[in-house]
Amino acid sequence: MVKSKYIIIAKTLRNTLGLKSSDRVLIITDSGMEKIARTFEFVSKSISKETFFLKIKKTERHGKEPPKKAAEIMKNFDVVMGLTTFSLTHTKAFINAHNNGIRIASLPGFNEKMFEALNIDYGRLEKECLKLKRILESSSGVRLTTPDGTDISFSIKGCKITIDSGNPKNIINLPAGEVFLPPKKTRGRLVVGVDKKRAEIIIEKNRAKKIQKSNKLKKMLSVPGGRNVAEFGIGMNEKAKIIGNILMDEKVLGTCHIAFGNNIGFGGSVRSSIHQDFVLFKPTVEIDGKIIMKHGVPEW
Repeated sequence: MVKSKYIIIAKTLRNTLGLKSSDRVLIITDSGMEKIARTFEFVSKSISKETFFLKIKKTERHGKEPPKKAAEIMKNFDVVMGLTTFSLTHTKAFINAHNNGIRIASLPGFNEKMFEALNIDYGRLEKECLKLKRILESSSGVRLTTPDGTDISFSIKGCKITIDSGNPKNIINLPAGEVFLPPKKTRGRLVVGVDKKRAEIIIEKNRAKKIQKSNKLKKMLSVPGGRNVAEFGIGMNEKAKIIGNILMDEKVLGTCHIAFGNNIGFGGSVRSSIHQDFVLFKPTVEIDGKIIMKHGVPEW
């Protein structure tokens, strides 16, 4: 297993980020992720000797900006990997770096249980993601329900549809595998898990109007823009499994996820210091009245 771990990382870095010997690579981490980040550093150095390591102070939540110094340092590299406790995916630092041509992979909370989900056919994943993207692009309305009591509807007409298939033309997650968008006019009842307890969110006009049964969630979304319904996504990675970690859970084929907060980086209009995802299990998804997923089973 130890040997295969290094092989999987090397193969993944070449197949997704296109890592080569001439690249200058920066690995960003914090105290909670340093051990696994050192593993990626070791593998990266076997491909590119110009691999550097930057340890930053742990941020407080997903979507919070890293130190300004880190954002400046990124500009000097071809490839940046973020192995941090909290996600930097939707931060201005990562978005600006990517817009300047830097290939970026975000791996918040990555752990040993995720290696198998890296070991996939990325060409096949991209084909499947593009197929679903085309369906969504030709559609207008979505209804999403779950056995837990979620029943929300929203518009996707004119929304930018993004795929994460491991192609560095976008900022990628590793593990990869989702199709996502910034929904509009969301309304209804969303039931999510917070600390293994059910919380209920009443949504009106694309905003969490009422949060019930979770003071923690109220506090979490209390930052400016935090109650914005930022994202609707569908997991596409057939090797990903539910492990209680959002990085992989949201990629599991047969799940959907809803996020609150920032969506500036993928076609939305709300900037916030938080981007918090919630995975929904056994969802049924209707697109313009046609079911494309039933109780977690894709039908597209």
